Amino acid sequence: MRWLRLYSKIANKFIVYLIFLSVIPLLILGISSYHISQSTLQAEAQRYTLQLLRDQRDYLALQLEQVEALIANISGVEAILEAISVAGAASDTYTQLATQAHIGYILNNYLNLKGLVSIDIFSVNGNHYHVGDTLDVSQVDATTVQRIFQAAIPSDRLVLWTGVERNVNLNSSEKQVLTAAKVLWRVNRKTLDREPIALLLASYSINNLYDQFHRIDLGENAYLQVIDQHNRLIYHPDRTLIGTLSNPSSWRARLDEDWSLTATINGEPYTISHVAV
Repeated sequence: MRWLRLYSKIANKFIVYLIFLSVIPLLILGISSYHISQSTLQAEAQRYTLQLLRDQRDYLALQLEQVEALIANISGVEAILEAISVAGAASDTYTQLATQAHIGYILNNYLNLKGLVSIDIFSVNGNHYHVGDTLDVSQVDATTVQRIFQAAIPSDRLVLWTGVERNVNLNSSEKQVLTAAKVLWRVNRKTLDREPIALLLASYSINNLYDQFHRIDLGENAYLQVIDQHNRLIYHPDRTLIGTLSNPSSWRARLDEDWSLTATINGEPYTISHVAV
């Protein structure tokens, strides 16, 4: 009987050792493999999302560059600068109407860019030259025009993007637009000083951008936001939020970099990827 009890104890110990030496390492290996696989999948998802955003960023940058090139071309047309100067000095209605028709004809040649809503020139003398989606420009948001003008004068950029703005043409069907601005200058022949003579505005369709970004398939429970330099939403899946301020978060401190991170929002884990335009 003693021998049997001793044998039983040895057998039990052997089984325990066997479990310890075989099952537990396999369990540890399985848990480790799970966490490694989870981390790998998460890293791959972040890499894929970041690359997708970079591709969209590059395409958006190309669209903005086309608008900038258009503005540069218009600002270099001497006939426009001369016509604005002549209209500013003239007081008769005929000259004003002739200038309006002449500038409108020139601007109309630049209106074939997809997504472009309108091109407007506001002279310092109060004249307004317009081509675009509406012929009725009787109502203009003068406050917004003046604010953009004052921001563009000291700017060292060739073209100043002011972000999401209320359309300065209040009768337009596009109530909000992405606005690009450039000041037109003229050298005063008497003082030889450079003086601003007009503000050139190009309004780009927010609806066109919405349709473009809304087609992107980011997968289940994922969505995209595009935010301007003033933290206003250029794109959000909820169209009613466009133009409003985005919710501030601590992770937005690195807005000039490309990055991905995992954050907890409202108790739920999210992977957040960001690219700068």
